[in-house]
Amino acid sequence: MVLHTSTVAAGTPPVTAESSSRRISRNRDSRQVRHTKRTWFYVAGDFVAILTATVIADLLSIYTWAPSVGVIADHFFSERNLLLTACVVVFWLAMLALAHGYSHQARTFPRIGRENVIKGSLIFAAVLAMVDALSSYSLFRHFALFGLPIGLFLLMVSRMICLRISIRYQADLQHSFLAIGQVRDINRLLRSFHDTQAAGSLIHGILLTDPENREHLLDAGTVPVESVCMDVLTTEDFIQTAASYDCDAVWVASISEFGHRNLRRMSWQLDKLNMRLYLDPMLEGISGTRLDVVPFGPRHALFVDRPRFSAANGLAKRAFDIIVSAVALVLISPIMLLTALAIKIEDRGPVFYVSTRVGLHGKPFRIWKFRSMHTDAEAKLQEYWDETNGGKAIPLYKFKDDPRVTKVGRFIRKTSIDELPQFFNSLFGTMSVVGPRPYVDGEVDGYGSDMRMRMEVRPGITGLWQVSGRSDLTPQQAEQFDLYYVDNWSLSLDVKTVARTFRAVALSRGAY
Repeated sequence: MVLHTSTVAAGTPPVTAESSSRRISRNRDSRQVRHTKRTWFYVAGDFVAILTATVIADLLSIYTWAPSVGVIADHFFSERNLLLTACVVVFWLAMLALAHGYSHQARTFPRIGRENVIKGSLIFAAVLAMVDALSSYSLFRHFALFGLPIGLFLLMVSRMICLRISIRYQADLQHSFLAIGQVRDINRLLRSFHDTQAAGSLIHGILLTDPENREHLLDAGTVPVESVCMDVLTTEDFIQTAASYDCDAVWVASISEFGHRNLRRMSWQLDKLNMRLYLDPMLEGISGTRLDVVPFGPRHALFVDRPRFSAANGLAKRAFDIIVSAVALVLISPIMLLTALAIKIEDRGPVFYVSTRVGLHGKPFRIWKFRSMHTDAEAKLQEYWDETNGGKAIPLYKFKDDPRVTKVGRFIRKTSIDELPQFFNSLFGTMSVVGPRPYVDGEVDGYGSDMRMRMEVRPGITGLWQVSGRSDLTPQQAEQFDLYYVDNWSLSLDVKTVARTFRAVALSRGAY
């Protein structure tokens, strides 16, 4: 392997073959120990959840045919029942393991973990039902009928707690990647991080396969960067290089550079080092729920499901909007009444601010908000520009310390109370509870073809933009969030966004 000019962190000592071998062995053993400890940590959490669910199910099952404390105690603590309970708990744990519930991916990525836990639990219930059909034990009715829903809930809670604890103590959670590929692909990877510090916490080394473009590489902070010639690169050379870094995974940013044979050989060698292999599919803005790996003979392809425009305008979405809006309006009616009274008392002006926005398929609609600005807002804005910018206006939609905002308006903006009347828009179908931001006509005129796709769904009261920074976002970041929502809508995404909105409103980040 030919290595070109390297850029490494200052103070990095030279690495001899012997010290490299010792470090490789030490890192391999350390990764295995962390993997084992974290696996047993999750097993212990699942054991507590399953044991609790099984005991509750057992007590409920006994109570249904003998609602007597004495009978319940005698039956529950009988030797036969305790043995059956122990066997059921162990068998449930075994089914979770069979469904890869304790794999690294299941522990690290919540969605994969949930899917594997549900799969293992359904296998457990199916086996108990088969045993019931072939014997007289009544295990399904006794343990699974009540235990399965309770157990699934407790398992999800247990997994969430284990994940939070793992994040807290960084126990084999954060990957340390060695990224390899062309400069353009490495740059794309670096841009996905907020800053060089965030990139450096995950990427511990970079190998460039096009050294002639080294000068175009984005700033990677103190991450070591080396250049490698692909024409003389062999798998053994690469593995030796990868193992010399303090990494537990390899991220291939340019898949076509390697070829399928070298990638397969690399996976064999990385397995010996307890290192993982990740291939960058070069897909951005596509949810994992739209991706499937499908076989085509000896090859596999990544199937991308169609964008979900139709589903985002379907019956389930509309029913969700009506129910949430109706319930919200009932609950917040006292807050809305007090807000209207405060606005009226402050300057005797109108309570509501009504403006025209662009909605579904480009159709204009009237949006309702509590008025948060003075009635002479435009004159006050010009005074502000005269004092701060020589009379020259700067085209900002929102900015801090806006002179047009009233005292009440400042409070209702910070707490998002000014948005509450939009639940009437959502109830009557011109808006949705969750969706892209509603835009004014002047902004839409400057849209390109990509940005116009946001009008394929109704605008929302809240959305990914709201829970990810609001006015602190750049226009490009806000557009990315809107397009992601339009392409990848699901009811679960709406529910998660509504839940995250409460936290965003409480923290008031980007609200002004």
